[in-house]
Amino acid sequence: MVDDPRRYAWSSHLVNSGIGEDILASPHQEYLALSDVPDLRFVRYRELFAGTDHDADVDAIRDATQGGLPLCGDQLRLGLAAEGRKVTREKPGPRAVTDEPQDAQLKIVL
Repeated sequence: MVDDPRRYAWSSHLVNSGIGEDILASPHQEYLALSDVPDLRFVRYRELFAGTDHDADVDAIRDATQGGLPLCGDQLRLGLAAEGRKVTREKPGPRAVTDEPQDAQLKIVL
């Protein structure tokens, strides 16, 4: 790994940040959505990598992955919870026994 995305030979970072050119690089929709003005888009793209605490991001990804939890915003989290999906860490150990059989929780889609 490299400590700076500009040092990675196969990265599109140089192109997307306005530092270099590469005829093989093509912009994707999320990149283009940063701004309609190319110079402002370059600045906004570089800001994505400036001063970010990547360790905190990696920790959040690991925590969500290891816990089988979604890593998402509040609106999606509420929607998933309303569907009965797991969205928060639960107490370790076996789940409490309920009166409702497991089959009653299954939905049949035709």
